[in-house]
Amino acid sequence: MYGCLDNSLIYTDSNSHKDILIGKHDAAIRVVGTIKSKGLIISAGWDKFMKIWSLNAKNYLLSTIPLADKAYAMCATNTNIAIATADKRVQIYDIRKYDKPYYDKLQTNCSQIRSMTFLNNDDTLAVGTTSSRVLIEYITIKKNPYSFICHKKVIDGISTYYPINALATHPKHNTLVTGGSDAQASVWDIESHKKVSNLGFMSSISSLAYSEDGSKLAIACSYNNDNGINEKDGSHKVIIRNMTETEVKLIK
Repeated sequence: MYGCLDNSLIYTDSNSHKDILIGKHDAAIRVVGTIKSKGLIISAGWDKFMKIWSLNAKNYLLSTIPLADKAYAMCATNTNIAIATADKRVQIYDIRKYDKPYYDKLQTNCSQIRSMTFLNNDDTLAVGTTSSRVLIEYITIKKNPYSFICHKKVIDGISTYYPINALATHPKHNTLVTGGSDAQASVWDIESHKKVSNLGFMSSISSLAYSEDGSKLAIACSYNNDNGINEKDGSHKVIIRNMTETEVKLIK
């Protein structure tokens, strides 16, 4: 399943290997997610709409939901959809009642939002930004939110802050992995605020995903035009890496 710059949402049948047009937005599709337990597909784009689809529904489309601005990031679980828009607003929808968000917060003290993921059974939301900062927001837990800087380097005495393009949650240990334009993936324990491990790659990290049991991490590396569109970088690849226990869990 993937969204395109020509506004199309495409499903590739794994048996026939044929592409099926599910539907379209009125502008480029920025993010796509699935909720396997419900058989749902969620797409959101620069047309300022989120759409919910099902392969079992007539014409596939179930609902069209207006957003505050262009969609920039999204994550989904079996019960919730979180979406961030260009105005730095974060909204969370209950999948059982998605006509309006039950959580709505404007992140005034951060840069552009690039990535998101749920933790703690949807009680916590991690938000990655273009300024190397991760925001930890507690949705239902009574704790103060906090943020931390990662993917920062000092080059020739100058601090360089790299965008956090991807986030993923370990399904067993609830640790957070961040992927940045510095070609690094770092695993964090959000309760102790400590780094668990760090992995280096050849190019900017654009996407991250764990296997269902958390034993493998998929890393998509692709240049994200952070230094301009004319820079040449051919390091586009997907890596499947076996993760050890010490790389995904803080050993106390």
